[in-house]
Amino acid sequence: MVLLLLCSLILSTVPYSKVLLNLEEDCSTVKRTFTGIDIGQSGIRIAEIARRKDKFILNELISTDYEEEYIREGQIIEPEKLTKLLRNLLDSNNISRKYVVSNIFPECVLVKRVQIPQMPYEEIRNALKYLSANELPFDAEEMNMDYAVVGEMEEDGVLSLDVAIFITKKDVLLSVISMLKDVGIKGPMIIDIEYLALLYTADIKLSGRENNILVRIGKYSTDVCLIKGNNMMLARNMPYSGEEMTHRVIEKLGRDEKDCRELITKCSTFRDISGNGEQEDEVIEIILDYLREFTTEFFKVLSYFEMQLNEREVVFNNIIMAGRGGYFKFIPSFLTNLDLFEDYGSPKIRYWQLRRRLFSVDPKLRMFLKEGIDSLRFSTAISLAYRGATEEW
Repeated sequence: MVLLLLCSLILSTVPYSKVLLNLEEDCSTVKRTFTGIDIGQSGIRIAEIARRKDKFILNELISTDYEEEYIREGQIIEPEKLTKLLRNLLDSNNISRKYVVSNIFPECVLVKRVQIPQMPYEEIRNALKYLSANELPFDAEEMNMDYAVVGEMEEDGVLSLDVAIFITKKDVLLSVISMLKDVGIKGPMIIDIEYLALLYTADIKLSGRENNILVRIGKYSTDVCLIKGNNMMLARNMPYSGEEMTHRVIEKLGRDEKDCRELITKCSTFRDISGNGEQEDEVIEIILDYLREFTTEFFKVLSYFEMQLNEREVVFNNIIMAGRGGYFKFIPSFLTNLDLFEDYGSPKIRYWQLRRRLFSVDPKLRMFLKEGIDSLRFSTAISLAYRGATEEW
C-alpha cells in the first residue's frame, strides 16, 4: 500500500491503513529508522534519521552524482539506469527501506489559487472536482490533486474560501513510486513537495502572517515558491540555473572547463565582490551579470505573487536561498543592496541552514552540515527524513 502526501495532505489514490506497527512492540524503547531519498536534477542524496521516543539522530548521509542526464524537466528519462543507481546506493550502504520519504520534482507541481463558496471543509475535495476546464489543466483521470485552505474572504457580505490547489500528473507521480518499489521499498511511503520539506528543518522562525520566498537554484532550472506560515501558496519556475551560469563563465573566459569550474568553486567562498584577485574578480563579474538577468525575471515573479495575494500592502519577510546551484557567499549582500527590494519591505536574504537543535548528529557527519555547498547538497534529503520521523505512520 502507498501513502501519498503532498503539502501534508493525503492524495486520495489508493486505500491505506495507519496500523503499520506490530502492536506487541514497545514503541518507547524500539529505535526506528527513517530514510529520506532526494532524487534531484544532478544526483541522488540520501539521509537516514533514527528515532527513539522524542530523540532524533542523524546517522547517515549518502550522495552520488549522475554521470549522464537521467532527469529532464522533472521527467525520468532513464528509469532503468536511475533505478539501478538508487538500488546500488541503498544496498552498498545498508540503508533502511522500511519508512521512506521521497520527493516529487518541483517543476512537476502546478499550484493554483481559486476562490470557492464557503462550505464544510469535508466537502471541499469533492467540490474541487467540478471546477471548470479553464481552472484545471488536465482531465481528472490524468491528475492527482490536493489542496490547502489558505484563508477566508468576504465581498459584498458573501463569504468564500481562498484555496491553494496542488496538481501533478499521475504518470509523473507513478514513475517515482514505481522506481521506489523496484528498489525494494514494499511498505508505505510518503511523496512530499520539496519546498515544504525544506521549511520543516530550516533555521528560521516562521510566522503564519509572514510572506516567505523559497528560491531553489538547481542544476538546470530555478524554482520560486511563496509560503505563508505552513502553507504553500504559489510557485513559479524560471529558466535560470547553476549549469547555465557555469557555461556563461566558460564561454566568456575561453578557458578549459575544469579550470573554470575550479575558479567558480573558489569564488563561491568569497563574501566580497572585488579585491579577490584578477581572475577571481573577472569570474565574479560574469556571475553578477548573470545575476542581474536573473533578478529581472525574479522581480516579475514577485510582482505576480503580489497580485495574487490580495493584500493591501505586500511585504516579503524572508527570501531563503536553497539550491546549491547558486551558492555564492556574496549573493545575499548583492541582492540586499538592490533598490527594488525596498518596494517589498526589504526582506532578509539568507541561505538555507539546518536547524541543528532538531536532532543530534553523528560526529562523522558534522562537517557536511556547516553552511555551504555540502549543507545545501543534503538539505532536501535531511528534510525528507525528518518529515518521516515526525509522521504518524
